[in-house]
Amino acid sequence: MFSSIRAKILFLFIVGMFVIVSAVITFVLTEVNKHYTDSFYKRGQIAAEDLSSRARRLFQLGLLLDEFLGFEQQCIEIVKTNPGISYAALVDNNGNILYQSGYHPSQNSSLEKSSVINTQSVTKKRGLQIRHPLKFPSYNENGMVLITVDQNAIDVEVNALLNKMLVVGVVLTIVGTLIVLEFLRRNLGLPVNALLQHIKSVNLEQTRTLPDQLEKRDDEIGTIANTFGNLLQKLVGTQNALLAANEDLRGHTHSLEKTVKERTRELRHANEELQRLAHTDTLTGLPNRLYFMDLFYSSYAHAVRHGQNLAVYLLDLNGFKQINDQFGHAAGDLTLKVIAQRIKKSFREDDTFSRLGGDEFALLVKEYSCSEDLIYIAEKASAIISESYAWEGRWLSVGASIGIATLNTETLPSADDLLGAADAAMYEAKRQSAPYKFAIKPAVQTQP
Repeated sequence: MFSSIRAKILFLFIVGMFVIVSAVITFVLTEVNKHYTDSFYKRGQIAAEDLSSRARRLFQLGLLLDEFLGFEQQCIEIVKTNPGISYAALVDNNGNILYQSGYHPSQNSSLEKSSVINTQSVTKKRGLQIRHPLKFPSYNENGMVLITVDQNAIDVEVNALLNKMLVVGVVLTIVGTLIVLEFLRRNLGLPVNALLQHIKSVNLEQTRTLPDQLEKRDDEIGTIANTFGNLLQKLVGTQNALLAANEDLRGHTHSLEKTVKERTRELRHANEELQRLAHTDTLTGLPNRLYFMDLFYSSYAHAVRHGQNLAVYLLDLNGFKQINDQFGHAAGDLTLKVIAQRIKKSFREDDTFSRLGGDEFALLVKEYSCSEDLIYIAEKASAIISESYAWEGRWLSVGASIGIATLNTETLPSADDLLGAADAAMYEAKRQSAPYKFAIKPAVQTQP
């Protein structure tokens, strides 16, 4: 908004003066308004006492409230002789106005009786109204004198004083602004302009000394100028050092980029190897349980979404424990490796054969045309596993119990249900000594 320091300081000064003058005027007006209000209110109290004493004298003459002839003229006289009082009246104990100085817009023709009876204090202020009770126990008569102080009269006095104070405040603000402006021009504007001209003429390749009018100053501007000169010298030295360092950095950049590329390539290869090891059975080289379960759940969701066929085979070896017990774990490990190699060579690449652990395997078949295809796969797997193999001059062999479950969302509504059905079918095949068992009648999805 303001581009120069002088303009900002001048603006802040004017705002500060405005705030101070406004605060002073507000405080003074509050006190003056209170003073005038109290003054007019005391005048109303005196008028109420005067009118009450006149009423008492009439009572002492034996007159009742409604027999005060000429009392209305006395109310008018109270209003005329007391500036600031706009209304005077006498009210009986029923709240009826008996005598008044004239019609008052804010008053009704009568007041509530309770407001008169409950007024026990000598003088009570309600807004700018004064109500002075009259009690005459011997005459069994009660009344009240009502005086209204004119708010407009107070406002006129306060506004007149406000106008005078505003004129004085404006004059003081203008004079103070001119004085501050000249002070800023001499002590800030001229020195700052000289400093700015020196800064604009600075060239790191050709430094210049400070002007005498800046270098010899002992105030803040002189300090800034000398500090800038020292900083400029340091910048020149720093620039030279940076130029030399930049040349050295350029020599190392190529070597560093080459090293980073080599490390990145090594990390990528290491990460790929970790991923492979995390999803591979170290003994057989087959996908492990973790890989199979991830693939099974994703394949199940894809088959359900697109209406495709899906079958899962769970295989458990028969006779494997006897080979381990009789010939040792080396023979058992060879058995697992041989079966893994034979199955991998005999089935499609799209069919995933995995080792779940121990002597348990799983086969995931994603596409097939009919139930005969599933039977063919089961018989082929059973035959391959049953083939004998050599071990230290002996021929060994094992069998397999296979459980088969196919995708059927009506009877097996989830992936876990499908896997559980295959597991149950595998144990039923083992119980019946059958090579394979289907969980339910194989289902074939209609291809779109």
